[in-house]
Amino acid sequence: MVVVDWANSRAVDVPAGSRGLQSPDGSRILTGDGVMTTGGELVGSVPTRKGISWRWADDSRHLCAVYLDGTTPPDNSVRTPTKLYETLPGSNPAAIAEVGYLVGQAGPSVLACSFGHGTATVGETCVISLCETWTVDLLSGRIVSHLTGLVSSDGKSALEGEASPDGTLLALSDSSAASFTIYRAADGTRLATLPGRRAIAFTADDRAVLVTHTAGPAQLLDLQGGDLATLPGNQVQATLAEPGGSRIAVALGDPGATANGFPGPADLVLVGSSGKVVALAQGVLPQF
Repeated sequence: MVVVDWANSRAVDVPAGSRGLQSPDGSRILTGDGVMTTGGELVGSVPTRKGISWRWADDSRHLCAVYLDGTTPPDNSVRTPTKLYETLPGSNPAAIAEVGYLVGQAGPSVLACSFGHGTATVGETCVISLCETWTVDLLSGRIVSHLTGLVSSDGKSALEGEASPDGTLLALSDSSAASFTIYRAADGTRLATLPGRRAIAFTADDRAVLVTHTAGPAQLLDLQGGDLATLPGNQVQATLAEPGGSRIAVALGDPGATANGFPGPADLVLVGSSGKVVALAQGVLPQF
C-alpha cells in the first residue's frame, strides 16, 4: 500500500496489507474484522458477518452500519426491521435506532454517518432503486427526517442516493431523467434540481458536488449548477472528500468488477472549488 498525502500530493511506502476501507483522514484502514493504522498497528476489531457493511464516520474514529442483529436468517417474505449501530474498534456496537428493513430484495445501507454534525442517514434499496431514507440523531436516536415513496420519474428506472459527508445534504439521482435533486436531509426540503447529470459525491464543506454525464467528462459543480472544474475522464470508480475541506480525491476508471470481484486500476486526481485538477497517481487500486 501507499499513502497519498492531502497537503503535498506525495506517495510514501507503508506496510503491505490486504484490501481495506480507509477512514476519511487516511489514518486508519478497516480490513477484514480489524482496524489498522497506516503503520500496521492494530487499533481494534469490529463484528463481521454477512449483512454487516461498516462505513467510516466523518471523525475517522467511529464506524456505522445498519443490519439485523443475530445470526438467524430472516424470512424473505416478512418485513423484518433492522437497526442502525455505531462502534469504536474494539468496543461492542451500540444500537442507535430502528431504521430500515429486510424483505424480498430490499435492504438498508448507511449513506452518511457524521459525529461532527450528530446525524446518520440510512437508505433503503428496493431491488435496485432507492425507495426510502431516514436521518437519525446519533445522540438521542430520534428520527429527524423520513422520506418515503421515492421513485424515479418513470417509475421503472433506478433512483440512487448520495449524502454529503456531514449528512446534511442528500442527492437523489434519477437515471430515467438523467437528473438529480438535492434535499436538506434534516427535513426533506428540496433545494435544487440539476438536469443532465448524476450526483456522485459532495465536498465536505457542502459547497460543491461531483457529477457525471451520460456523455462527456465528469465535472465539479457548485450547488447552483455552475461549472467549477472538468475532469480528464467520465467514469468514476471511487471518491473521498477531504475532511473539512473543499477538495475531492477522485479515482477515474471503470467501476465494474473484474474477475477477482473488485474494480480494476484507476487514475487518481484531486479536484476542488478552485478549479484546479491535480494528477496524483496512475494505475492504483483505491482503498476508499
